[in-house]
Amino acid sequence: MGRRSCSRSRTIDGESTRGLGAVLDDLIGRGLRHPDFLTVNGAPGLESALAAVWDGVPAQLCTVHRQRSLLAHAPERLHASCRL
Repeated sequence: MGRRSCSRSRTIDGESTRGLGAVLDDLIGRGLRHPDFLTVNGAPGLESALAAVWDGVPAQLCTVHRQRSLLAHAPERLHASCRL
């Protein structure tokens, strides 16, 4: 009941630009249209893979991932002031 499955699954080369580019090419081949705006998670290689496919599309870091990054780099005494 309620099981999810993926009809196309492949192992990508870590989170490299080339591996993510292949995933994007596959999605485009299956009908993904040109986006007006992108929200990304900061994965290594993602921004360059997206730029290679959709150069000039505005992108921003997901607010949850931005929050986690701030907390990971801020001293613990400043964590309360970094929270959304």
